[in-house]
Amino acid sequence: MRWRLHIASLLLLWMITANWLSKHPALLLPPPHGTAAFPISAIALAVLMGLVLFLPGLAFLSFLPLPLSTFERFILAPAVSLPFYPLMVFFAAQLGITLTPLAIWGLIITASIVLIWRGKTGAWHLDVFTLTACVLVLLLWGSRFWVVREMLAPAWGDGVQHSIIVQRMLEEGGLFSSWEPYAPAQTFTYHFGFHATAAAFAWLSHQPAHLAVLLIAQALNVAAVLVLAAPVLAFTRGQRWSALVALLVAGFLSRHPAFYANWSRDTQLAGQVILPALLWVFHRWWFDAKRPPRAFLVLAAWFAAGLLLTHYRVALLAALAALAWGGVAFWRWRTTPGEWVARTATLGMAGLVGALSVSSWFWSLRRGSFDEYAAQTFNTLPDERRAQLFQEMRTIWGMVPAYYPTWLVGSGMLAGVFALVRRYHWAWAIATWCFLSFAASNPFFFGIGGNNFISNFTLMIACYILLALVLAASIAGSLQRLTTSRFEPFLSILLITLALLGSRQQIGIVEPGYQMLTQDDVQAFEWIRAHTPTESLFLINGFLAFNDTVAVGSDGGWWLTYFTKRPILIPPLISTLEHNPPGQRPIDIRHIVLDIQASQGEPAALRAVLCRAGITHIYLGADRGTIGGPGVPLVPEEWLHALPDAHLLFEAGKAQVWEFDRATCPTEENAANPPSAFDTTQPTAIITRAFWLFPLCASARA
Repeated sequence: MRWRLHIASLLLLWMITANWLSKHPALLLPPPHGTAAFPISAIALAVLMGLVLFLPGLAFLSFLPLPLSTFERFILAPAVSLPFYPLMVFFAAQLGITLTPLAIWGLIITASIVLIWRGKTGAWHLDVFTLTACVLVLLLWGSRFWVVREMLAPAWGDGVQHSIIVQRMLEEGGLFSSWEPYAPAQTFTYHFGFHATAAAFAWLSHQPAHLAVLLIAQALNVAAVLVLAAPVLAFTRGQRWSALVALLVAGFLSRHPAFYANWSRDTQLAGQVILPALLWVFHRWWFDAKRPPRAFLVLAAWFAAGLLLTHYRVALLAALAALAWGGVAFWRWRTTPGEWVARTATLGMAGLVGALSVSSWFWSLRRGSFDEYAAQTFNTLPDERRAQLFQEMRTIWGMVPAYYPTWLVGSGMLAGVFALVRRYHWAWAIATWCFLSFAASNPFFFGIGGNNFISNFTLMIACYILLALVLAASIAGSLQRLTTSRFEPFLSILLITLALLGSRQQIGIVEPGYQMLTQDDVQAFEWIRAHTPTESLFLINGFLAFNDTVAVGSDGGWWLTYFTKRPILIPPLISTLEHNPPGQRPIDIRHIVLDIQASQGEPAALRAVLCRAGITHIYLGADRGTIGGPGVPLVPEEWLHALPDAHLLFEAGKAQVWEFDRATCPTEENAANPPSAFDTTQPTAIITRAFWLFPLCASARA
């Protein structure tokens, strides 16, 4: 009874502290560089992240009759916690329930009660391994949050659209259909597991959407590394030090997933928190000599449902992993095929239950363009398109040395060959998974299908998973001989030293060239919100990407609609996958951008384009269109000075707000039905491919 009182007191203190911190939001933000308050802020963030990412998962695991160590429960907790939020949002929408902060607090309090009642938190033994694990986790946490301490918002274009989705969730209390006032789209079919988690954190911490996105993404970056230890434990039959090697490789030696912070590649990151947990389930279920408890099936269904709502492509990778592990397991159980059939059938039923529980969401995807792109995946491609995809494949995989040290990749390949020669089941399963994933990403390479549904870029930036698993599991035998009371201190010192050396790379991972928002932009947005009409339409700097097919923003102007609720010519890229309100006449954004470029600033030509697009204001971001792409502004300041109809209204540093006088424009046709800022002429496949090709712009420029 005494231990339950200790746990209850700790959780009560935890929640009281979190509630107090939520009323003092200044303490929740990483302070400016060099201030002494950083440790306090780190502790505050740790408390709130623990509530969101660990407590529900620990409570759920305490319900299941699984023989797990405390270390296993800790590393699996984020993967188990994450599905709570998209499933809560999804079923609330199905039942017509509007979520509020009380719902999140209800989840936290319920999880606390369950954890106290069940009492399966495990016991920590203060040994060399535990101390080493704690040091590595603290270094990992510190390095991830140190790099974002001076960021005003999530990086690049994905940061804009993720923040807008979270903001709409906060405004609507869950799922939404209309993107207004941030974009004219009237459907929402994007995966939303990350956004639901960020919204939960925003409700809990009272943070604005863009900061909730920034902070929860870094916490998930930590979680994505921690959960890699789970499949390593399964591969090595509980070799704990090998699990720490996986943390070292993914958390400190590889540039990914830490580099995701530059791209705000947050939805894929969230999916990759759940994916390794599914690999753990697959390996335990198919390869344990004694059939595992049925609680594994509950977790399989739980992970499947959560992952399907979190990231469509990562969910497909998980399905391919199931095929790979099941295929190798067939060889493992070749002498007793009945056992393989029984295990495969029950696990398949569990996955089917998870998929069916959220099937109504996928039926609703017909409202957007998802089904159109899926259909194009199976179309036969012309030879020119095949050549283009082949060149893209070579370009992307040629970028591997930029994100993974050559020595690390070489070591991983040698370790993989060693493991295959030794006939480790996990090695053959991973090799089969790699082949299936490559085939799904490049069906044209094998003469089947059309467009790739899983992109090569998605695979390339997820290779840290393979490197961590293969390297950690391959040296398990050697580590087993070293994990004695005599050698463990030296092994601990070695791992911590390597982590410290790797931290030097990690704390410099964020590159200024990906940061769109500046303090000058924020000041200008405050002026715009106070002094411009809500129906204003702003032209911002941008460029045509991906063979001149899609318009994207290129400075802080892309954040304008989020901070001011004023429409902009170039909407969030994700919203262009959705459908426009019926009867609304679209603007061909691509041709507007091309015509602006073709005008070369000649006043009459530029005026004609601005009149046709319905522009009322022009915003020049502080970075003047230099983020990504060609690095030149769409509308240079000199053009506006030469345009008699343009008048400078406000200036903050290099950020400028201009008004365009439409009095000289010809009488507009269909004035009662003004055009929207949504280009319905852009091909669905091109727009969808843009989500994974977008980072190539700056990478090629760098």
